[in-house]
Amino acid sequence: MTPKLPVYLIAGGSWTNFHRILTAIFTHAGLRQPRVAYIGAANKESKEFFQGAAKALKAGGARAVVHLRVSRPGWQKAAARSDAIFVSGGDVGEGMRVLRQASAIIPLKELFLKNMVFIGLSAGSIMLARKWLEWPDEEDHENVQVFSCLGLAPVFCDTHDEPGWTELKALLNQLPAGAQGIGLRSGSAVAVRARGVEILAGTVDTFEKQRSPAAIRRSAVMSAPRGILFGSKKRTQKRKKIV
Repeated sequence: MTPKLPVYLIAGGSWTNFHRILTAIFTHAGLRQPRVAYIGAANKESKEFFQGAAKALKAGGARAVVHLRVSRPGWQKAAARSDAIFVSGGDVGEGMRVLRQASAIIPLKELFLKNMVFIGLSAGSIMLARKWLEWPDEEDHENVQVFSCLGLAPVFCDTHDEPGWTELKALLNQLPAGAQGIGLRSGSAVAVRARGVEILAGTVDTFEKQRSPAAIRRSAVMSAPRGILFGSKKRTQKRKKIV
């Protein structure tokens, strides 16, 4: 089964236009006054994170926001009754550890295959992507550990770390030549499908791993409304700006 809907990734970095980006995403996904399930695994279920996200989600058009705690019984039924799942920011490694410990990864993937809309913010966007990395020793910048994320969005990405994108480049350096990564600048949002990315708001940097272990080439800098086709140098110009 192939999901019909894209995965939506938001960079974060500012709350100013967050609700407008959410409105654009709901419209793009065909959701009208959706019921949204919120996952705060990456921020230890912070009350402040939830309140801020819930306020923005409702301002963007959600009729209800439910705080979904994957460590508690009944969360899968609550998720299935929702129209979209919002994965909040925080720490990527912490968020994935919580999901693994709660055996939540397979149920979330099953919901995605049933065409549940997934939206990520900041670290939540990275959790919805393919892989991320961490440094077991903060003093050692050479030896890193790459770990799998949910992989619903078939991309390697980072968020609001412009202009240097140090961690995204470090991740790509652990991958084979030809691997491509996207950097979502602050205030940007994208819709990701199997073959490419549609930029809904803001500006995105793209990178490609070269044959040399230390060479990461910036392949493009693009702003909405644009499209990126993976594995191709072709770029598609969208007719209408969404945000």
